[in-house]
Amino acid sequence: MTETISGDKTLNLLLIWEAVIDKAQDKAFNQLILKEIKDTVANLIKSLCRDFGEESAARELVRTIMQLILRRMYEPEEFEELDSLVREFNATKIQDNTDYPSNEDLLLYNKLMFYSPNPEEPMWTETFIKSRDFPILQLCYCSNTCV
Repeated sequence: MTETISGDKTLNLLLIWEAVIDKAQDKAFNQLILKEIKDTVANLIKSLCRDFGEESAARELVRTIMQLILRRMYEPEEFEELDSLVREFNATKIQDNTDYPSNEDLLLYNKLMFYSPNPEEPMWTETFIKSRDFPILQLCYCSNTCV
């Protein structure tokens, strides 16, 4: 198994990426479990329910906590190893393939571009309006109910 992982650069890259994410997630989790911020988390949830609706609050909570993880992502020592591997991949010449993009490429692009929304969650759109000199972001349900 170890020989397979060390011999496959792509698999090695993905495993190092996973280690970076895991360690960043652990650090963010440690920040969240402190007694001092329990009330803050409760207030954050109330704020998300008010701003995005109760149906979307869980998704927005995940998105908000992901910001904590993203801020910690560069700290683990594995990040330097990941950075080196990314540079190796970038330096590698891509084979001339006339079938680009392949079905596998399209599948990955599709997963990056699209997701299946929760059918119970209202659809939101964003509209920027200008009020005096400041742009304001308006969030609207698809039924044109703006908040």
